Amino acid sequence: MTAATDMAALYLGVQEVSGPNDGPILKTIREALLYRGAPPCSWCALFVAWILIKAHCPLPGSPGPAHKIWLRNTLGWPNLVYVESTRSWLACADKAAMLTTEPCAGDLFILLDHAREAHHIGFVTENVAPLFHTIEGNTNAGGSVNGDGVYKRIRAFEPTTRFISLPGALKA
Repeated sequence: MTAATDMAALYLGVQEVSGPNDGPILKTIREALLYRGAPPCSWCALFVAWILIKAHCPLPGSPGPAHKIWLRNTLGWPNLVYVESTRSWLACADKAAMLTTEPCAGDLFILLDHAREAHHIGFVTENVAPLFHTIEGNTNAGGSVNGDGVYKRIRAFEPTTRFISLPGALKA
């Protein structure tokens, strides 16, 4: 495990409680990362950003705007990138040559939908090809990528799966 996957594991069992894609912890994450969309929101990408910031950001205080900028800078991505968007994660990772076919613990996975658009993201905790283990938000134990909480999952490598190899500073 890595610092980020250890941090993500602390959220296992966190569930939406005040409606679909909403709850007290999700509200805290949305507010801290300045998500301006109307709640509820699809929160898998917000969860990834939150965990990376909580696990690695050296800035003092609770996560907020400066922490979000730190994350984008650490990733080497433009400041206008929306870390709350799975599509932005995939586009920026592709442009920065961060995509890999051999993920390690602490890397990220992205699932593409039928139109081959990025629509779900989470952490890889182990690569045991042809399967990989994950911790992901906005999923469920039964297989949905639009679920009700944070769960551990085992997924198969698929042609519609992409992997992001994070910089070493975010995988320690």
